[in-house]
Amino acid sequence: MRRVAEEVDVNEDDPRVTLERTGKRPLMFEGELVDEVFGATGKVNRWHDVSVYKTRTFKFVVLIQYQSTWDGEIDHSTVEVADTPEDVARILEEHDPISYVQGFPPISSQHVLKQEALLRDIRLRYLELVSRLLSKMPGIEEVVD
Repeated sequence: MRRVAEEVDVNEDDPRVTLERTGKRPLMFEGELVDEVFGATGKVNRWHDVSVYKTRTFKFVVLIQYQSTWDGEIDHSTVEVADTPEDVARILEEHDPISYVQGFPPISSQHVLKQEALLRDIRLRYLELVSRLLSKMPGIEEVVD
């Protein structure tokens, strides 16, 4: 499995992390990985991976990677900085997981149905991934009084 945005650590004792971003300069910060979840399971050919880092200044860096082995489809890496765990949740919940999916061209009604099913599947798998990640992050729960 290839990763669009690679964490670059030259030295284990070096806390610098560099993340590549699609269409932007790499983002570098000092920090550590909080948690990550991977979406490549079974025979899927399109998936998301999500990682959350914490910087030495107590900010959070959210990495969302869309990856595809489908011929002609391009991988995409989004990196956003958050101030709080709640911002991390908001970034993940508001991200559009199908914005970079090409899928099937609308050349027939069968292709339109395939595209709808594909987008629904990718969206549901992304939501499940986000739920898994957020459930592993302490203090991120939504609280109702």
